[in-house]
Amino acid sequence: RVHGDRSGFGLLCPGTGNMRLVSFLLSLVPALTWIPKYTLRNIPGDLAAGLTGGVLYVAQGLSYASLAGLPPVFGLYTSLVPVVVYFLLGSCPHQSVGPVAIVALLVGSAVERETAAHFAGAVHSAEAEVSVRVAIAGWLSFAVGGVLLLLWVFRLGIVANFLSQPVLVGFTNGSAVLLAVSQLKDTLGIKISASASAVSAIRSAIEQRSHVNGWAALVALSSFAFLVAMSQAGKKWPRLKMFPWVVVVVVIATSITYAQRLDQGTARLKVIGKIPSGLSIASVPEFSLALLRATIVDAVLIALIMYVSSISTAKVLARRYGYAVASNQELFALGVSNVVGAFFSSFPPSGGLGRTAVLAASGAKTLASSLLSVLIVLFTLLFLTPLFYYTPKAVLAGIVLASVISLTAIKDPIHFWRVDRKDFFVFAVAATLTFFLGISLGLLLSVVVSLVLFLVATSRPHSTVLGLVPNTRLFRNVKRFPSAICFPGRVFFRFDAPLYFANADHLKDCLVTQGAAAAATASPGQAPVVVLDMTAISFVDATGLSALEDAKGELDGMDVRLALTNVIGPVRDTIVRAAGGSRSFSLDADTYADNGSALEALVGKVAVAAAAGAVDEARVASLTSGNSSVGLDSYDSWPFDDDESALDKSL
Repeated sequence: RVHGDRSGFGLLCPGTGNMRLVSFLLSLVPALTWIPKYTLRNIPGDLAAGLTGGVLYVAQGLSYASLAGLPPVFGLYTSLVPVVVYFLLGSCPHQSVGPVAIVALLVGSAVERETAAHFAGAVHSAEAEVSVRVAIAGWLSFAVGGVLLLLWVFRLGIVANFLSQPVLVGFTNGSAVLLAVSQLKDTLGIKISASASAVSAIRSAIEQRSHVNGWAALVALSSFAFLVAMSQAGKKWPRLKMFPWVVVVVVIATSITYAQRLDQGTARLKVIGKIPSGLSIASVPEFSLALLRATIVDAVLIALIMYVSSISTAKVLARRYGYAVASNQELFALGVSNVVGAFFSSFPPSGGLGRTAVLAASGAKTLASSLLSVLIVLFTLLFLTPLFYYTPKAVLAGIVLASVISLTAIKDPIHFWRVDRKDFFVFAVAATLTFFLGISLGLLLSVVVSLVLFLVATSRPHSTVLGLVPNTRLFRNVKRFPSAICFPGRVFFRFDAPLYFANADHLKDCLVTQGAAAAATASPGQAPVVVLDMTAISFVDATGLSALEDAKGELDGMDVRLALTNVIGPVRDTIVRAAGGSRSFSLDADTYADNGSALEALVGKVAVAAAAGAVDEARVASLTSGNSSVGLDSYDSWPFDDDESALDKSL
């Protein structure tokens, strides 16, 4: 055993090169690291969570498969192989990967669209339609996994940041309404086309109000009310969260339906029917360029939503239970889970807060709990599927409706309204577009709207004229600090945004305007100066640098000098790389370390001190006569209330 290697691989792979390979493999397969450290004290919690997770997988799998436009058994298939893959590769010990409502709805949207396009109105059998739906769902799982793995290879998990919180909350709320609308058919026991839009589905339900099945409505709404009540009670009594209440409603509804034969006679309650048993789940995803072109946007959006949902859940639990989650490893684990699952009749699996939170509350310690859950799903597929024959579709609709409550956010929109009305506008647009245009198009357009608003906001960023606050070395907004001192012929101007193509012309116009102000206040014979404080300019692109040089040229024509202060390293590097042109800046002549240094160079230390009231007349006379060997920066009475001056004082 190599020193420090607790996995045992050091026996097989001595040497530095081989140990690097072992380290890489251990990072890819975290299970190889934590399984050897597994202790007996973890067993009780993992057993309890595994049992709870297993029954949740069965109940939710049967429910969420319909959201994906697939027969119920495919929800069970999605709860098998992908869960095992995540067990090996995942970095979050509580994460529960499998069918998730929001992802299933995204998949269902694409499946319905592409199935309709495939048959194009032609007459076809039910078996043929199911075959096409399964093929499309399998391909989506493969494609989503491919997108996630590409993000992992290039470490591009950061792209999920383009889904801002207002967009995500708006999208989730809009999707929650779509989820509820999608269950109208089974909740009311009426006929609604699977491809109907949300508005059409609502209109159809209203038109068929006289044909509503009372038994279906009773089962769905009572199941929904019971699950919501237990969820609310769990907030007061946390132990209630550990119990799989969805299983209770399924068992009760199935038992009553079977005992009273509610699927027959006047009740006409629709049931799941026969569910195939066994493990004939191996399949090869269908691939064609036409299908790739038609679903690539869906795959990207599903991948982003899946990653954001999973990593946010993992981080919440990591903070709560005190462990670290590797974001890039989660991309890898989810990607492989989707790719491998595609070969075993799975639609895209994902992590989600609902089921994961239940497992954590049930006492899960490690991902070993997920193996027990898989065994329960496996046992169900092999021996228990006949028991679900009489499970009403209405009870599955009630389970989905209950999940809508957890997706609906009320406090977030109120927060957006208070913080920034633009964020509330983005939220409202995302929710509205998602509801009326569908999930994929709604989310895509919401992201576009969010980015456009960002560009508009940064194209006219906040900027201000600065003045010296008396008795300090601080420069502040003269509108917020009326006592701040401005010096004739010297304008200190701060631009509060990165300088790039969208706001480059705006900065140039501002500098020219400030140049005119400096020239107007300059004394006869005094050379006016505009000092650009670049504290908030974190980067400059080529367009921004050109605008800066154009502004310098126009100011030179006005006999106004342009100087820079607080230039951060990356921006300074950009200016240096651009040096050599006839209009480029000279960093030595035109830049200063900070505003104080610039002001002292342009006006003089004594003049600054006298104007600011920082020294008395005797001190001014001493400095003027040159008798003092102590510089103004170290004068004892000078307040040190910024970072640089505090450091100077401490040194």
